Amino acid sequence: MKNGKLVSHVGPMGAGKTKALVLIHDQLVSEGKEVVVFKHVNDIQRGGQVDKVTARDGSTVSGVVPLSTLSEILFFNTDQFHTVLIDEIQFFDDADTIPMLNALTISGIDVHVFGLDVTSDNTTFGVMGNVLAQSDRIEKLKPKCYRCEGDARISSFVGGEKDGDVHVGDLDEYKPICRRCYFEDMKLKKAPQQQVKAADKEHTFKFNCAGFSITFSVTDSQLAAAGYTIDEVNDINTEEGMTNLLEDLGLEIFI
Repeated sequence: MKNGKLVSHVGPMGAGKTKALVLIHDQLVSEGKEVVVFKHVNDIQRGGQVDKVTARDGSTVSGVVPLSTLSEILFFNTDQFHTVLIDEIQFFDDADTIPMLNALTISGIDVHVFGLDVTSDNTTFGVMGNVLAQSDRIEKLKPKCYRCEGDARISSFVGGEKDGDVHVGDLDEYKPICRRCYFEDMKLKKAPQQQVKAADKEHTFKFNCAGFSITFSVTDSQLAAAGYTIDEVNDINTEEGMTNLLEDLGLEIFI
């Protein structure tokens, strides 16, 4: 029995991964091959149907089987499969993903997986590093960067709040972006934070009074909120003035 091949088709949002899946499916079916398409049960594609994948050009594949984990493929009679197509492979971030992909190919089945290889934070998407390492061939699909028209490699998140890597969305929340534009965006996002941090300097004051000393640290913003300037703090030379300052700042003190 010949070994099957594992082929990964990866790229950012809008790269045409689903269109590639539809084309491969239709070509194999036209050749009389037995093809089955799987997708993750939590992935709701355009049109909201879990038993179908739909490309942006409207082409579709029906009869798609939703799975929670790839181990559920064991419930099928895989002896009849020629090729397995798995959409949004990055969602199958489970311990059984790599063993199942290897088991399918060892049994002579060609496997094509489609998905995102990196997150919107430009980090490896879950299990995808291992999937690509096991692949016999990798097809990197590159749409145009939405900013400069160069080859895009990352899906830039332009929506509101996003918790974690898995936030299902479409091009209304994700835009394909090239590396250069991605890192330029990161610099712009970090710049205001760095400016605020630089402006909010920390100052340490030490008062000697009545035989003991008090040392504390305070930032510019804390001083401003309490209604003090640095010069005003430096001018305090009485126990009462020092006590009032510390109460206004609400600071813990070390004597």
